Amino acid sequence: MSSELAEKLKAAMKDDNKQAEFYEHFLNEQVYVPVWDNEESSVQTGEEGTQTFAPVIVEDEGVHCLMIFDEEEKLANWAEGDIACIAMNGISILEIFKSQFHWCLNVGDEFVKVFKPEEIEWLASHVNPAGEA
Repeated sequence: MSSELAEKLKAAMKDDNKQAEFYEHFLNEQVYVPVWDNEESSVQTGEEGTQTFAPVIVEDEGVHCLMIFDEEEKLANWAEGDIACIAMNGISILEIFKSQFHWCLNVGDEFVKVFKPEEIEWLASHVNPAGEA
């Protein structure tokens, strides 16, 4: 069974008129970002309660991709086993990473979405200052 986000992605791939609905859902839905899990780079809570972490960034032909998954099971399948991750919504990803990487949603799944920097910048321009899509 597919997640609601995967269903909205599938619909958006078939019908451009459904893209806004996909983007809104992505920005507000909890997704999972794999992180390196060792003493130096696991999720750390610093002063003032801020968290720092080292996301897994995959390079493919000179393109650096932030890996994102809508379900922990899809993440584990991609990683071929358990892997540390951090859960956040798409707006948080946008605020933290902006367009410094491509974003790759659900690599290894039937429906994969690659967000290019231009698309991420466009998406950022459509999120209001309160952080809502």
